[in-house]
Amino acid sequence: MVETIETIPPPTARTGHYLGTEIEGKWWHRYRKRPFFARGNGVFWYDHHALYFLKYLTRHPLVIPFAVITACDTGRWHAGRWCFGFPILKIAWKQDRLLLISGFFLTRKRTEIEILLTEINQRRHSAVSEPTGSRKAAGLTR
Repeated sequence: MVETIETIPPPTARTGHYLGTEIEGKWWHRYRKRPFFARGNGVFWYDHHALYFLKYLTRHPLVIPFAVITACDTGRWHAGRWCFGFPILKIAWKQDRLLLISGFFLTRKRTEIEILLTEINQRRHSAVSEPTGSRKAAGLTR
């Protein structure tokens, strides 16, 4: 279940860009439900329960609870967008029987993304008690 909350990002939030959410790993099939419809710049953070991305000029962040995340990885393009070869954080999750993959451009440095990926995976595994399967089953490979 995707929550909609009104919140103020913490001081540790990092700036970034939301690239969109693909359905079933197909870049041309974008998830268009609110608040995931529009791409945009904003701030990204996470706590013990979920990932958040608050787009600038909006009140409600995108919220992806760790309990629904099936995998996370990096890539070089997402939803038809390319970030000049810099790493893109890809979060695979399930909502309404759909496999969704949301993409975020947060930093140009590969090492920073790897550290963030490790932290997110640790929180994801502590939130989910059942095994999540392979990267291919999660929709992160083509």
